[in-house]
Amino acid sequence: MIFEDILTDVGSFGMYQKILIIVFLIPSSIVIPWFSMSSIFLSSIPDHWCHVPEIVNSNLSIEMQKQLISPPHDRHCSMYDVDYVSIMESRNFTIDPSWPVKECNNGWQFDRTNYDETSVSKWNMVCKDDHYSSLVLSLMFVGITIGTPLFGLMSDRVGRKPTFLLTAFIIAVTDIGSTLSPNFELYLLLRTLNGLCITTIYTLAFIILLELVSPDIRGRVNGIATTAWTLGMCVLPLVAWLTRHWLYLSIATSTASACLLLYWRVIPESPSWLIFQERYKDAHDVLAKISKTNGKTVHQTHHLMEK
Repeated sequence: MIFEDILTDVGSFGMYQKILIIVFLIPSSIVIPWFSMSSIFLSSIPDHWCHVPEIVNSNLSIEMQKQLISPPHDRHCSMYDVDYVSIMESRNFTIDPSWPVKECNNGWQFDRTNYDETSVSKWNMVCKDDHYSSLVLSLMFVGITIGTPLFGLMSDRVGRKPTFLLTAFIIAVTDIGSTLSPNFELYLLLRTLNGLCITTIYTLAFIILLELVSPDIRGRVNGIATTAWTLGMCVLPLVAWLTRHWLYLSIATSTASACLLLYWRVIPESPSWLIFQERYKDAHDVLAKISKTNGKTVHQTHHLMEK
């Protein structure tokens, strides 16, 4: 007897699967896109200009400060090479186009209209160091490229459930760890490790449900997961707007990932994987629980032990 026939006996889309969709698939599919797409907000590049201590502590408006500091041809990475102490004392704010120009030598001021701080403003990844923001995203995708087949193989070897929980744990640790990193090198490493898991965790949440329903129901499950994922994408900008700081956004995403660990008592191991591994007793226990919840007779799964 093929597994689909066994699944039909215990209920291929009964109360058990519906509860798991509501309790597990939908909530997890809503928060899982946060783990990958939050990088858009974490690495956002705010408007910036050279930091001039003599001006930043003045009562001048931001626009006036930017005009006094930044030449029109390079407002982000250059500043006028003048005596700002004298300018502030004289209160003569007339700009002379012939003023000499130099590169920013005291760091940068960042616009805080949308964000209080991002990884870019934290590590000053602008101007001559602006390539580092692209490097962070590139290394994350390197992690995805390595992690997808790696954890895919792991899920075939040790099971869907432990692999899912492991990826949730790694994401939670690396997400908040990278934000609290004391140096940029550790930040790069943790973002790369984070990338190892972000594709696999979505795939496994989906697969866990797919392997519990019959083939004719899988399209419906796919639609539910995709809709929940899209909803999560729509909610993420609101979360970023409310938090305004990459630390608080990371706390939100890492907390969401940590909450997925609470499902260790809710989600079952895939019975089809257990059968493939010849763990018939474990498979029978899972199927017996499904059949009981679905109102089927438990003894209908006993023929599995004869395989």
